Amino acid sequence: MANAPLAFGRPFVLPPGVPADRVAAWRKAFSDTYHDPVFIAEAVKQQIEIDPSSGEEMQGIIQHAYAAPQGVIDRLRSLYNAEAAR
Repeated sequence: MANAPLAFGRPFVLPPGVPADRVAAWRKAFSDTYHDPVFIAEAVKQQIEIDPSSGEEMQGIIQHAYAAPQGVIDRLRSLYNAEAAR
């Protein structure tokens, strides 16, 4: 759970309540882009690493993080607060 933010990279998110067909359209559009030969060639040309995660993977990470026991959340919060106070 503590490393969940690292898994996000630069996420695109939609607000709660977006209809499932729209979520599916967004996910398909991103997947199609990451598999597009022209997009891949341009990324290689610019030496940009492309390592996408699927919407389903991101949703799983979020669900896992939100399911953390309160004791874990409290402990992580205290560690982050202690680090921020330095």
